[in-house]
Amino acid sequence: MLGFVSAHIPWNAISNLELQRSLNALRSDLVLPSASTLNNICWREFTLTVDAIKLQLPSRNLVSLALDRWTSMNKLALMSAISCHMDSNWALREVQLAFDDVDSPLFSYFEISLRLQVKGQQMGARLAGHLKDVLDCFELTDCGLLGLTTNNASLNYSMMPELQTTIEASGNEWPALRNHITCVAHIIQITLGAFRSSLGVNRHTKSWEAHERNQQFGEN
Repeated sequence: MLGFVSAHIPWNAISNLELQRSLNALRSDLVLPSASTLNNICWREFTLTVDAIKLQLPSRNLVSLALDRWTSMNKLALMSAISCHMDSNWALREVQLAFDDVDSPLFSYFEISLRLQVKGQQMGARLAGHLKDVLDCFELTDCGLLGLTTNNASLNYSMMPELQTTIEASGNEWPALRNHITCVAHIIQITLGAFRSSLGVNRHTKSWEAHERNQQFGEN
């Protein structure tokens, strides 16, 4: 099954007689599952993974997202979405929410940028819809999204108003102009984090509730 996924082979390829003969030649007692069985196994693992990720998100589901996109060597438009939040100990937590194909046309990210004047709005709407699906999957649509950090590609700026429209269509307010964090802020964050680590600065070991209580009433 891992071979099918890593090689982007569709499940129904298991029904190919030549493939079946090749696999049986390698191992005569091999019982080959059907395409529907492979699909059900994959869907079950996906559901279990989503449930496990949800347990890592804060209880009030307030997170910020960092997005990155690039075109793979086989012309797939990939998107990575990482959620960021502070836990009760003031430690930064990052959780991978998505790493998948945006199902875009087969042209490179550079070519997309050249065609923005014609297709920018359509691609922005497609990316916004894809990100909305990710938010829905992890139950973050209902006011769960705070800031959204992206690089400075023009396509991201085309996506922001479309994402605002998509979220507001669900009855939630999300002003894109206020919540969009450009790449330079992310670079500053990474730089400050590396500088802090070089100084040996450790995170808080107490929860913020305990810290506030100690500030008000003292250690005892």
